[in-house]
Amino acid sequence: MCSKSLWIRHRLRKRLDSKKRQQENRLKKQKIKEKQTNYQSNEVRKLIASLEQLANGHLSINVKVEDEDEDTQTIAKNFEKSIQVLRVQ
Repeated sequence: MCSKSLWIRHRLRKRLDSKKRQQENRLKKQKIKEKQTNYQSNEVRKLIASLEQLANGHLSINVKVEDEDEDTQTIAKNFEKSIQVLRVQ
């Protein structure tokens, strides 16, 4: 095999590897986004249920934010702040 064809094969291999890494990164980001969306949806449902209890006169509601991980920690902190504001009110 000539050196030119080896060079072409090498370039094609690098390009395919790069495309594969890009696709893996997109899939990883998509999974993280789905996890964050599910986490946030669950927390919103709990918050709505607690607000409904509050509206019905139950003043001693207790909302527990689910444990977070590195992908959901910002969302969890925002919900914790919201709950703290409700407790102060």
